[in-house]
Amino acid sequence: MGYPSFNKNDSRVAFTALNGTQYNTNYIILNTDKISSSATPLALFTDAKWPVYFATGDRAIGDEVVTGIAEQTQKKMSMTCYPTSFINEVSVKGTSKNSA
Repeated sequence: MGYPSFNKNDSRVAFTALNGTQYNTNYIILNTDKISSSATPLALFTDAKWPVYFATGDRAIGDEVVTGIAEQTQKKMSMTCYPTSFINEVSVKGTSKNSA
């Protein structure tokens, strides 16, 4: 089972490939139909899987242009980890307070 990831302009697709017992991230350049390819897959990363392409910019959705995500309510948070020297285990205690 795999989850391919297309780049911003759909000109290539990245995917996980199994080479023996090692997972690798490969990509392939797509033809102009953005589905087929006549290229050979190329290695992107070794010992990696589940690639995801990300992009920044504006996106038109209908008549609206989305330029970002609205700012969320800020939260104040504190965290304590103990013991300070640990080998196999650490405990984390956190508190959060919402501010308007």
